[in-house]
Amino acid sequence: MNFPFKISEESGLYQYLHIKASPEFRTLKDSNLQMQVYLTLAKRLSVGLNAYALLPFSPDIAELWPDYIPVNFNYRFLANDFSGLGVDQGFQRLKDGSPLMVIFALKDLMTLRSIPEDCFGDRASSVSLIFVHAGREAALTALLQGENLPDLATFLMKNELFVHLTCGKEPGYYDGLLLHSLTDISVQIKGAIQLTQTAGLL
Repeated sequence: MNFPFKISEESGLYQYLHIKASPEFRTLKDSNLQMQVYLTLAKRLSVGLNAYALLPFSPDIAELWPDYIPVNFNYRFLANDFSGLGVDQGFQRLKDGSPLMVIFALKDLMTLRSIPEDCFGDRASSVSLIFVHAGREAALTALLQGENLPDLATFLMKNELFVHLTCGKEPGYYDGLLLHSLTDISVQIKGAIQLTQTAGLL
């Protein structure tokens, strides 16, 4: 099996990057299937951890997750022909006029599929996922409500995981999956891929 991720290590943090061009003519069903594959992989890699999603606020999120928490940052990962391909810009402080960003706990990652597609973005569907040990919600909240740019290398603990995924919905927007971990999880990724029906999408 070919390993579909580019691996790098910087400042004690492992990064796994997957980028794939989306078809020139893509349906919403295609984008949804790609997201399903990415979410399934993330779910298999995060067994035993508590999951949190970072998304722009919407009434749908408020209805389904009323305990959402406003935060000061979004995560920027470029995967398109217009501003950059596979460029990880990390956490960015919200600017005036930017959409409100929130985090909320997920009992099951797949419940993200219950919110409207436009909650994830217009030209691409994107979401950041943070998987942490039990009892770490306060630390995660402090990280994302703080004054300083969040530093995953100092925040993540062993076996915790950060995931950012994006699925293109318009021409020129690529599919991408970005993973950050303190330790090398190549073996776990290979195992998760083998257990997942990827339908040739990795």
